[in-house]
Amino acid sequence: ENMLNLNKLVELNNKNNKNAKIIFTLSPIPLIASFRQMPVIQSSLVSKSILRTAIDSVLSQNNHPSLYYWPSYEIINTLFSDAYMDDARHIKKSILEFNMVLFDYCLTNSIPFEEVEDSLFLAR
Repeated sequence: ENMLNLNKLVELNNKNNKNAKIIFTLSPIPLIASFRQMPVIQSSLVSKSILRTAIDSVLSQNNHPSLYYWPSYEIINTLFSDAYMDDARHIKKSILEFNMVLFDYCLTNSIPFEEVEDSLFLAR
């Protein structure tokens, strides 16, 4: 179902505005509740895995220069061992800012690399 919806989004984009770019990402924010009969921490990881797999499949099937994936989930959960606030749900401000500065640098080329370095230093 997720793949069908994402493919439909790509199809509509290609039909209506071929020059528009689509940036997919996966939020690092965990679920707070679930209807599944398992602990929410498990449901959250299953949900993230399903969505990430769907995004990967859509990108693989639609090898198009206007489609991108920004690895927010991976950046937050791989580069930082203590990324979350005390509520274990929200990202610390300095780490979130680093993610956004890196996004700007990589996808818009609108800031100098030194700003990325400074932001990483503050996040760590």
